[in-house]
Amino acid sequence: MSDHDVKGDTPLRGCRVLDLADEKGCLCAKILAELGADVIKIEKPGGDDARKIGPFYQDAPHPERSLWWWFFNTSKRGITLDLQSKDGKVLFQRLAKRADVIVECMNPGEMERLGLGYDEMSKTNKGVIMTSITPFGATGPHKDYKTSDLVALATGGPMFQVGDPDRRPVRYGGSQAYVQTGVQAAIGTLIAFYYRELTGEGQQVDVSVQECAAFPVGADALMFWQLENFIFPRYGSKFMFGNVISELSYPAKDGFIIGTLSIMGGGGGQALADWMKKEGITEYTANVEEDLKLGALRTQGLTQEVVDKREEWLRNVLPRYSVAEFCNQAQKKRIEVVPAVTIKDIAEDDSLRERGFYVDLEHPELGRKITYPRIPFKSSEDLYEVSRRAPLIGEHNEEIYLGEIGLTEEELFRLKEAGII
Repeated sequence: MSDHDVKGDTPLRGCRVLDLADEKGCLCAKILAELGADVIKIEKPGGDDARKIGPFYQDAPHPERSLWWWFFNTSKRGITLDLQSKDGKVLFQRLAKRADVIVECMNPGEMERLGLGYDEMSKTNKGVIMTSITPFGATGPHKDYKTSDLVALATGGPMFQVGDPDRRPVRYGGSQAYVQTGVQAAIGTLIAFYYRELTGEGQQVDVSVQECAAFPVGADALMFWQLENFIFPRYGSKFMFGNVISELSYPAKDGFIIGTLSIMGGGGGQALADWMKKEGITEYTANVEEDLKLGALRTQGLTQEVVDKREEWLRNVLPRYSVAEFCNQAQKKRIEVVPAVTIKDIAEDDSLRERGFYVDLEHPELGRKITYPRIPFKSSEDLYEVSRRAPLIGEHNEEIYLGEIGLTEEELFRLKEAGII
């Protein structure tokens, strides 16, 4: 257990994690850190390659200004260490003896080649948990294949389902495969940690990036294929309702409105029709007028022709309204629509700020605070803490190597001169 002081009574207080992860697994260790673990980010001398990922603070490319790095490494301490060197391996083994968890993203067999694999580490630390994140898993015919977030999204299936049906598949924005991997790796690590607390035994957690990318779509898409030989097509901004396809996104005066307006029936459909008629908007298609005579906009027996005509009417009407005007009025009338908010809108959202979704962290080297989002869950007790900004390169070398490992200043100097730390 770690002697590192973590504020508050957090779930992983006293747990030490050695973080060797690259961009595939940084989020895993971040989640553990903000649940209270003392996470030590171990980078190669000179800094991790992930520090080169943009965008950068004030658009100035620099290994200490990567916004990507800042977000995925909050609440961690940081040291540098060359694991390829003999002395570096010895230092890592000394660190590992006191560790509860090791998170690593090396190729299958690489940790074993270095003499730092799970079997070797568990000889001196029976309870250690090693979470190994690899592109396609530690076993299987593709275990030696490389990956990127793009490759994972393609081989995991999500890309086939994203985009317009008459165009090529597209990827999600951001590093979505790696984000999903980090979440699933953290869950697996926590389960192993709970088991260790019950039994005293550690284990190795094998995480495949491809499987993590496949998991969100596999929940329903794979079942439909297995049971019905049905492949979900790409719908783009549309929605499939029975045998018809409807728009989900409609342009307004200053943005987009999201909702299944063209297939809405019952009270919501009637409320929309009454509202538009009261506004003096009479450009109804024959189909909509017929529905009004029946007392509601119908959903039973809808044809694609009816839906297409309704959508033509909506595309002519909605640009008369701002997003806020239409959505505020519609929701009061219990019409199911929402605004498609921008990132700027999210950053300025009063509800998110009031609920503590954002936290301001000091960046002493910049002389200012930076606002960060928290991991999105709350509990009756405040068990989750974003405690510090991401570490600078080697920021805690002296604190850990001198204060915790017990090296002398002469030894530390020699290791620096040799390029080992």
